Amino acid sequence: VVQGLRFAVAVAQFAHDGWPVAAEGIGLPWLARDFDGRPMCAVLDASARTGEQTVAGYREATAPTTSSLAPAGARITGYKQHRAIVTPRAGQVPAWTWSGGNPEGFVWRQVHASQLGLHWAGAPEIARRFVRYGSSPRGAQAVLLAAKIRALFEGRYAAAVDDVRTSA
Repeated sequence: VVQGLRFAVAVAQFAHDGWPVAAEGIGLPWLARDFDGRPMCAVLDASARTGEQTVAGYREATAPTTSSLAPAGARITGYKQHRAIVTPRAGQVPAWTWSGGNPEGFVWRQVHASQLGLHWAGAPEIARRFVRYGSSPRGAQAVLLAAKIRALFEGRYAAAVDDVRTSA
């Protein structure tokens, strides 16, 4: 648990330092202050809890503002499948809007967080844009995977901040 909290603090510092962070699906509650009463990264001024019903389905979303993932006005198809209820549902600057629904998600500095999962392979401009903002999604995934493997080799079940730094 302590290592997980240290990692959350490192992610929060990364976001506060202005680095691009993209969070989809459960990534949004992870960036909130808490989830079901447990501390999370506290990057966003939001709280999350597990709901009773699963929300699922495709959405034709529109970006109301420019972010690290999309320019203002961009239309992107995404998929929602979650039980998390985030309060508030959107920040002062929402990540997405769609017909028949309330705005959702958060755009703050270089953070773009929403429960809408995007189809990056079907819309390669998302990845190209994110890379231009200073990070590679696959590169970040590779660093996290290497950090987890390093932790396992050292007999730990979770990666620590030092594992991520060493792997980067």
